[in-house]
Amino acid sequence: MPERFDDLFDDLPTSGRMRSIRRDLLHRSIATVLDSDRASQHYLAFMRGEINAATLDAALEHCIVERGMTKAEIEETFPPQPLCPGQNDLSFNRTALIATIVWQEWQRVGQRRPKGNIRHFWYTHLMYTLTRVMQDTNIRSMEECFNRVLGQLVRQENFRYADLNFVSMKSKLCEAIFADSPYPNIILACEKESYHTYLKRLAHVFHVTFLSLGGQGSYGVYEDLVFQFMEVGITLDQEFRILVVTDFDPHGYKIQAAAKEHLERAGIRRVTIERVYLNPEHITPGIIERFAVPYEVGKSKASTTKGACSLYNAFGALTGGIYKRAGAWVQFQRNGDGTYHVPQLTNGDEGYELYRVELDNFREDVLIELLIDALARVIDGADYYYTAAKILWRETIKRGVVEAAHTLIQRAVRAKTQPVDRQLRELRDRLGERWNELTADEQTLIERVREDYDSQYESIQEDIDDLQERINTLREEQERLGRQQWSIQQTADDVVAFLRAVKRVVVPDIPAAQQLLVPADEQLRAYREAQEEAQTEPVVNQFTIEPSAIRDVVDCSSHAETVFQQARAGAETFTAELDYQDRRRVTSAAEDDMEAQQESMTVEVPDLPAETVDDIAQRVRDANELLAQADRTGELPDEWQTLRAHLVDHYINDDLDWDPWDDWEDGAWQR
Repeated sequence: MPERFDDLFDDLPTSGRMRSIRRDLLHRSIATVLDSDRASQHYLAFMRGEINAATLDAALEHCIVERGMTKAEIEETFPPQPLCPGQNDLSFNRTALIATIVWQEWQRVGQRRPKGNIRHFWYTHLMYTLTRVMQDTNIRSMEECFNRVLGQLVRQENFRYADLNFVSMKSKLCEAIFADSPYPNIILACEKESYHTYLKRLAHVFHVTFLSLGGQGSYGVYEDLVFQFMEVGITLDQEFRILVVTDFDPHGYKIQAAAKEHLERAGIRRVTIERVYLNPEHITPGIIERFAVPYEVGKSKASTTKGACSLYNAFGALTGGIYKRAGAWVQFQRNGDGTYHVPQLTNGDEGYELYRVELDNFREDVLIELLIDALARVIDGADYYYTAAKILWRETIKRGVVEAAHTLIQRAVRAKTQPVDRQLRELRDRLGERWNELTADEQTLIERVREDYDSQYESIQEDIDDLQERINTLREEQERLGRQQWSIQQTADDVVAFLRAVKRVVVPDIPAAQQLLVPADEQLRAYREAQEEAQTEPVVNQFTIEPSAIRDVVDCSSHAETVFQQARAGAETFTAELDYQDRRRVTSAAEDDMEAQQESMTVEVPDLPAETVDDIAQRVRDANELLAQADRTGELPDEWQTLRAHLVDHYINDDLDWDPWDDWEDGAWQR
């Protein structure tokens, strides 16, 4: 039987619901609930001899946060079952009481309960009710009953430790290193907690899970592990393989069976156990003489003795056991079904001396080598490099897939906006042509001013360059020329701005028509952006980022032994690194694959909204009307006409009597 909380569940029925639960009491307080932190302080003071039993009882009364049933109410609500041989004579049904208290907390509080281990629940909800209210004194029996109830809840009520925020006390003995692992379905398990520090590095090297079972496997550890599998997307339908090292004794074999059972209860249906050590073939005569220690089946109670005998009988039938009789080691023949024909002990050793061999006799490096050997039988070391190649492939696809999606969306959007875009483009071309016809003189003036400016600017720049060698003595002249150069640039900008303003004034219809089309551009831009925002994620999700045949892209078989070599050399971790050529092959193949997917993919986007189409069509009609009537109809102010005439004479009629740059310093062309 388990000797502490969170240990192995006994074999129990696996179908139906628990009949012992009083479901009609959901909203009635049963347990007297304590503030465990305050109660623990008082218990500690009592254990140190600082307070006596009476003071402890009084102090615990002040730790009660919810008063439950009285002793009489519990006896009436949970009457004892009829006595059978070997059963106790309690005045109440302990199993039904514990089961109902746990079930009630599950239904009423659930995951809102603060995190804590199973022992914490014992202190808050069970201990006071059982030991103080009901005056139950058999702590060991109560703990065993609590464990049985938890097992039944898991099996028959689909209860999970996480449903009450139970945290396994042994979770710290689990090293789960399976992210991006080629073998997330491999679990290494060792019975002895003392080997954890030495063996856990294998989890980090091989990217698998390592469990130190700590004597008995905790269901909570396996449930937490399965939840982690699900969180990272590891399929639970695949076969999971547990490589186990335990003592060569009945409990060692029961532990491995429990590990399989716990995984199955937590949601994994295909579990294979492979014993690595200690196996019958390891139990040589030399090992027996040197390391075998007695296994006692004689207990204080007849029922306990019978249970211990049954356990060793099953172990002996499976492995041959280790038996001695009359001072000599005894070996037994196999039956037709492969089991050993061992004596069926019932009330003691019956003249046989029974033995077992513990793992603690063997150095940790021996176990490491044996586990690596076992892993080598089920692992292809090249898979770590193929996994690295797959990760690189996925990263390559992910880097380019958003851009590819945008390209597809833009292609689909262009198909929807093409008629409108063509209309706007053709209209703008006609507007531009007519604009150029009607403002040809002004455009000529702009070009001549620019040419003149360029000539003047470059000439001055040459002077500046010439002066550079004499910069210390001619700095003032250089700065003056620089100011002049800047002022000429400002003047040129002012003249060009003036002429552009002239163009808008003398031909007002075309700028008005162009302005009419600006909202059409905004509506089309908004449509394009809306489609990119709405469609990018769905289109990205259409791409397949997983490589279908990575082994056809890169050959990693030459690296198959690397992980094992590093593990045997004492490596604490392992990362498969692809060389430059392999990385290039993978990225190139991934890019080609993404391009092929992109070419075969189509994207559907909705039509332009009808109101948008109508509004743009109206704007196009209005702009066309303005284009049709466009002519030089605008009148310039007198001072504008004078300046324009000077510019026409100077640049078009080649009358050079007037120079626009002469009076640059007096602000004649100031904006």
